[in-house]
Parts: sequence; C-alpha cells; structure tokens
Amino acid sequence: MAMKNISMAALVVVVLASSVLQSTYAATYPVGDATGWTIPNNTEFYDDWTDNKNFVVGDVLEFNFTTGRHDVAEVTENAYDNCTTTNPIVRYTTGPASITL
Repeated sequence: MAMKNISMAALVVVVLASSVLQSTYAATYPVGDATGWTIPNNTEFYDDWTDNKNFVVGDVLEFNFTTGRHDVAEVTENAYDNCTTTNPIVRYTTGPASITL
C-alpha cells in the first residue's frame, strides 16, 4: 500500500512538472509585431518576421487586424503552394484572432 501511495505521488509530481514546463515554454507572438496582420509594403515582411522565431507546440500566434478589413485563413499545403484561399480549413474573420499551435 505504501508503494502504491509513493507511485501515485510520483505521478502527480510528474504531471505538475510537465504542466509547468509546458506553460513556461509556450509564448504568444503578435504576428508582424507593431505592424500587425495587414498587407505590408515589402513582400518578404512576414518571412523576415519569422527569421528569429522558434515556434513550438503550445505557442500562440496573435493576428491583430481590423474586423471586416482583413482575415486569417488556415489552408492545405496545396492551397498554400497555389496561393488560393477558396476552400479554407478555417477562416477567422474577427480580429484579433489567436491561434494556438
């Protein structure tokens, strides 16, 4: 019985530790920083923005945009490669939109 209690206590410690680690490593990234989610003058703007970022599962991408003026669409790889949003997986139309990776 004592061994079972020790095992249960160890399990609780592991679960709590993993919860703390996950929340410690998760970060929120405002996409485009101060520029936000808009059509930039430089076509490489968002590529450049990602250069110093290392996204991990649990991170949040925050798309700051004006509702009715812009949106965010999740698309398939094929749709991305062909630059089409006609059949998105999900479309976020209300800004700001937060997406957890």
